[in-house]
Amino acid sequence: MAQLKPLISMIFDCCQDARKHHSAVFEKYASQKFKKAATYVQAEIKKGFQISFPSPPMLRSSQFADVEDDDSLSVLPRHPTACEA
Repeated sequence: MAQLKPLISMIFDCCQDARKHHSAVFEKYASQKFKKAATYVQAEIKKGFQISFPSPPMLRSSQFADVEDDDSLSVLPRHPTACEA
């Protein structure tokens, strides 16, 4: 998610004034062929749409237990290779 935040923010900034940033793209997606997507996005932003990024989940201290202490982990049996057989 950390890698996507700058991209999402940049796209959102461009959408806030789409006619200025990319007028040809705005006009294309404002057409009926694209269900007037550009005008819909513009209207939603004018209504106050904001992007909010969820905070990372909190980890419980039990999730930091050593792997050696975790009895639920198991190692699969090793199969001999063709050279060993």
